[in-house]
Amino acid sequence: MNNKLLVLNRWFLSNKNGNIIQKFLDMVKGECDSKNEKVKSYTKELDYYLDILHKFTGWIDDKTKIEKDDVSAAANDYLKTLGYVSIAYSWIKVLEVSFADYETNKEFYEDKINTAKFYFDKVLPRAELHYKSAISGSSNIMNFKFN
Repeated sequence: MNNKLLVLNRWFLSNKNGNIIQKFLDMVKGECDSKNEKVKSYTKELDYYLDILHKFTGWIDDKTKIEKDDVSAAANDYLKTLGYVSIAYSWIKVLEVSFADYETNKEFYEDKINTAKFYFDKVLPRAELHYKSAISGSSNIMNFKFN
């Protein structure tokens, strides 16, 4: 079993504390209800990717019961999607502080805001591509002839 699949196995199949990923998704959704209007556009976008991660998590959970090859083929894409969404959540936290304290150090916080904008515009969209790639299944890998 590859390392990424081992991680997924621990999170989904042998976790005695319930679904860790669902707990994480619920926590992020609960903490991202920003009162700051400038942060709301970012939280709205994060919600979109949280929904993708939620669908992806459900897909993985279903496939662990019926098609383990699909789970194995999707493990890398799933962990990347989880990572992109987790970092976006961190950027929401940074934006909350940056907009709240902006007047105290404009140059510093402007850099944080611009980096967050770059992340949400250029990096986070990769999460959806990993999801779409993963749910295409494993047949293109498993049926490949290596001669």
